[in-house]
Amino acid sequence: MNYCSVDVPYTRITEHKYFSPWEQHDGSVCYKEYSRSCEENDIPYYPIRQMGEMALLEKYLSLAENETNITFVGRLGTYRYLDMDVTIAEALKTAEVYLNSLTENQPMPVFTVSCTMKYTALIVTFNRLGKLKKTVEETLKLEFTNIVIVNNGPRMGPKPGFRQLLIHESLY
Repeated sequence: MNYCSVDVPYTRITEHKYFSPWEQHDGSVCYKEYSRSCEENDIPYYPIRQMGEMALLEKYLSLAENETNITFVGRLGTYRYLDMDVTIAEALKTAEVYLNSLTENQPMPVFTVSCTMKYTALIVTFNRLGKLKKTVEETLKLEFTNIVIVNNGPRMGPKPGFRQLLIHESLY
């Protein structure tokens, strides 16, 4: 179960017995996943967007297009963060492409999906102009094509300066 609320300190709870519902279980094991920033000695499990990475990705894509007998798939192979529903859909599509390549006696393509997607940054704020300004400044350094800011602050509207920040750097 995923939790996407600022009121809940963890992001996910998993109860392992549901991975094999056909089995009988005398007990169960649950764990809670807590989100935190990756630190110096940690192994990063999610992509960390860096300046210049899209140019480097374009070089990798050019090199990959010249390869034969290999197909790049999944999170690592296509350099994208994928949710599970997208992962499953792309795996099914790749299987279909593979079966078609066998019946038509054609080689598999290097990619079965586009890797040159545009990135959108979504920033959710709660009328905290100071933190939002710093976040937007850091986000502008990365290679996002769109920045969407959602203000979940009180209904009384944004604090003074909020609208000017949205217009800054032609975000909208």
